[in-house]
Amino acid sequence: PARAQCAADYDAPQAIGPIAPDELTEASGLVASPRHPGVLWSHNDSGDEARLFALSTTGAALGELALPGVQADDFEDIAAAPCPDLLSACLYICDCGDNALSRDEIVVYAVLEPEVAPDRPLVNGSVAQQIWRFALQVPGGPANIEAFVVLPDATAMIFYEKEREDARVLRFLSPWNLNGQSTLQLINRMTAPGIDIGGAGVITDADVHASGERLLLRTYLGAFEARIDPTGIGAAGVDGADFSEIFGLIDEPQGEAIAYDEQGTGIWTVSESPDGTPNPPLHHAACR
Repeated sequence: PARAQCAADYDAPQAIGPIAPDELTEASGLVASPRHPGVLWSHNDSGDEARLFALSTTGAALGELALPGVQADDFEDIAAAPCPDLLSACLYICDCGDNALSRDEIVVYAVLEPEVAPDRPLVNGSVAQQIWRFALQVPGGPANIEAFVVLPDATAMIFYEKEREDARVLRFLSPWNLNGQSTLQLINRMTAPGIDIGGAGVITDADVHASGERLLLRTYLGAFEARIDPTGIGAAGVDGADFSEIFGLIDEPQGEAIAYDEQGTGIWTVSESPDGTPNPPLHHAACR
């Protein structure tokens, strides 16, 4: 659905409450449901089973969705867009983390979003009913990727390398190949927005506005937004200087998740727990 845009600046992020699922200690991606108001989706970083967590916008647990047949190596980001068949709404999970730079391929899974609502959580044992798998090779050798978006019309996936300088921006244009491995296109190299302190100014997450006209990027040191052209190279043609800072350091010591809210005018964020402590705070930055 169409969503509004924030016409002014954003307020400082406010802690809404702790995220309830004790098992969601490394929230590495976050997205607002495209179909169900009041629902967010997230997942753990590497080391977890193949599953997604549904949350309310208060942080309450709304159940887990198992992904049968999926091997979760290093889930790093999640996006929402039309399914590959353009018939319904999907959640896209990027299994693309590669700290050791040793992977021969990365994988994106498109998952049919189930019915869920704040007053109708997922039933125990919920399983994804349809999953598409895309095996992708990174040109120029392996890359550690923690941020990606799927364009709102499902015409492309865009991937951002977790680097400070000369970060590769890669694209996978539709129609997406389900048979065998596809090679991503190297579209751009960019500098991450904002400052860098001790190597923390690297790209850790991304989200694209439902209009296709705005792009969020996250680093460990802050959150940033750029105005982009939805009809041109858009989300793939950006550089750090194109972004304005939304906020700097907040109470998120390992911030790797950011998403526009369901209205399109605010922003959700949450951090991984560096020491594994459960229930980190969910933050919201509202439009002024």
